[in-house]
Amino acid sequence: MLQIYISCLIGLLALNGESRSCNLEGTSYICNNVSQIEDIPTSLTYSVQKVTLTGTDELSGSFPNGLFHDISWVNVTALSILQFTSIDSIDKSVFDGLDSLRYLSISSCRSLNYIHPEVFNSSPDIEALYFDGDMNLKLSVVENALKDKANKLKYLSLRYLQMETNEASFLGERFYNALKGKELICLDLSYANIAGLSFNDSYDSAAFYHLRYLNVSHSKMPCAGIAHKTSIGDSLPNLQVLDVSGCESLVTYHKPNTQHKLTCDLPQELKYYFGADLVMSDNKPIQINYEIQLSKCDCNNLEIWDFSSNNIFHINMTKKESDCFHGLMKLDFSKNGLGYISPSFLSSFPSLKIIDLSENQLHKMQDMDDFSNLLHGNVQLESLEKTNIAEKYRYSNNPSGNLSLVVNWNIIPQYMKIDFSDNPIECNCANAGFLKWAVSTKIVLASRNTLTCKYGHTHYPLKNDLYQRVEYDCHLSATIIKSISAVVTVIVSLIIVTFMFRRFRQKRQEGKDIKNLKKEIHNCQRDFNYIAFIPFSSHDNDFVETVVLHELRTIIKRKLGIDEDVICTGNDNFRPGMLVINEIHRCIGESLVVVPIITAAFIKSEWSQAECAVAIQMHRKV
Repeated sequence: MLQIYISCLIGLLALNGESRSCNLEGTSYICNNVSQIEDIPTSLTYSVQKVTLTGTDELSGSFPNGLFHDISWVNVTALSILQFTSIDSIDKSVFDGLDSLRYLSISSCRSLNYIHPEVFNSSPDIEALYFDGDMNLKLSVVENALKDKANKLKYLSLRYLQMETNEASFLGERFYNALKGKELICLDLSYANIAGLSFNDSYDSAAFYHLRYLNVSHSKMPCAGIAHKTSIGDSLPNLQVLDVSGCESLVTYHKPNTQHKLTCDLPQELKYYFGADLVMSDNKPIQINYEIQLSKCDCNNLEIWDFSSNNIFHINMTKKESDCFHGLMKLDFSKNGLGYISPSFLSSFPSLKIIDLSENQLHKMQDMDDFSNLLHGNVQLESLEKTNIAEKYRYSNNPSGNLSLVVNWNIIPQYMKIDFSDNPIECNCANAGFLKWAVSTKIVLASRNTLTCKYGHTHYPLKNDLYQRVEYDCHLSATIIKSISAVVTVIVSLIIVTFMFRRFRQKRQEGKDIKNLKKEIHNCQRDFNYIAFIPFSSHDNDFVETVVLHELRTIIKRKLGIDEDVICTGNDNFRPGMLVINEIHRCIGESLVVVPIITAAFIKSEWSQAECAVAIQMHRKV
């Protein structure tokens, strides 16, 4: 007891003699603006478990060995070293004495470029390692420091690593070997200047079998080899969070109007999928049509799907594939180019609570009243914001030393939320169903005060009075249309009746004419010998004789009920030895009508033209 008392007294005296920027807060010792090594305490009280050291650019070189060698540092479980911008290396024995260290964070140390390969020999129980911030530290240095050491490591973050260097580090076999024997839960490579051929080539390891959080957003890793590799579900079966936002493009060689298929075998345990800002071609945004195809339908644990900022203009998902998302609560397709999205597409997600369709080109909102089917009772939702989800998977150290996950989710009131803001929605009769739903729904519309629609040539806030105006216009238009339709219907009916009556009279007259004609023929009272004179070109003789005249003679005999031939032609009825022009006059004079067979050869023939001229001259019907 006396020894502990003396140690505590020495620690308190040390604290009182140090810089004013250092202070003790419960079990945490916080020291800001450290500009010299003397500002860092050589001893602590035994109650201190967490130490945060924030430096300046005045302290350069490296941390001296034995800095934490005093026995009072033995209870420290978490150490954060921040903003020592001029420190360039960490030597072998710097962390000697930190026997209980579980959490180490070194961030924003811009000049740091070297860590001794044996630096973690003195901290075998370290569980969380965060090398974050803008540093010159290369991946190979981290790999050497972790190889065959720190085998209890579960959290590794290399955010913004080597952003100052032009050449990216390659994530491959060396990285796999460095993590061999470890069971990572969380891996964060976001914004790091790190590249690789594909995700599965680098991570086919038992070390990643337990991985639950993977963030490679805005890194040089190819997202096509991560989120859209058909074997990712087998490689990372326990993955719960996947963030590939803004990493290497999905489409390298884009062809216009190409149907791109999003094929993926999602890990069965995946809950959060962030794939914003992916679709680029030569660093330029492109328009894309997406057809979603899932090789396995076992993603019912997915709660958040973010596919915003991808220039998607069309989405096609089959009913079978939509059945894969029974647990989906938040869907983000904002900042795309969608002109229409079917309510049936959204209503196929039974647990959906938050829908973000803002900043699209939605204007065709027909049948949007089906959104009323999306309100599925009152469910208390946890915060589905990306920052809170990332915080959930950060390492947390408690006094007992047991590993835990931070749960820092805010409670949202009981509602469903849909965001339609910044869309060119039209206030017209075609969208009346949607407008009525929008002003009356119990579902919360995000940015309701800024939700507008185009009425005439102006955008107005979408409120009840605007809907009433649209409804009145639609009712008035419907009334006018009905009146016009009635008038048009009457006019069309009269035209049809008149046409049918005239057609009836014509048919009736034709019947009378045929009847009279039959009577004249049978009673031999006719003043003509032939029903018709058929002039045609000799060039068309074979066709006319075998096809036209044969059929015509058969029909006329049947119609009139006679056996004699009453068709007159030059071939059959011109008398030999007579002048042709005289025979033309005679045959036309003995016929009721003249029916010429008009062909190209007929038009060119002078005799054919003469036959028509004689018919007109003799007032015969042609």
